[in-house]
Amino acid sequence: MRRLLIGLTFAVFIVLLIIPLGRIFIGAFEDGAGGFLKGLMRPEALHALMMTGLVVLVVTLLNTLFGIMMALYLVRAGWLSERIKGLLNSIVDLPYAVSPVIGGLMIVLMLGPNSIMGAFLKGLDSMWSMPSQVW
Repeated sequence: MRRLLIGLTFAVFIVLLIIPLGRIFIGAFEDGAGGFLKGLMRPEALHALMMTGLVVLVVTLLNTLFGIMMALYLVRAGWLSERIKGLLNSIVDLPYAVSPVIGGLMIVLMLGPNSIMGAFLKGLDSMWSMPSQVW
């Protein structure tokens, strides 16, 4: 039974991770290394890489700042009740329990162009703005 479960685990790993990554790699180098570099140097790709780096930098700084503040509150705040400390600790642990993909899907469904909030915010282009990407 144990060998069967280990085999199933490897099968799921291969089907869900290795095969899609292999297809992405093969597709990226379909035209050779020159085609890959040409695609990477397109303005859209460079903008996406720049935005990714900028979002990573801002999010890392904000997480560091608020993480240190929250850690100090949870450890040293004697005026907080144990119930509130437990609630704050649960909020801190929430990103570990909910996949970022699910969180992103939730934001798209709530603020996307086909939602009530998205229709309200239509002229602001809020879905793809820098603050919404950091959030």
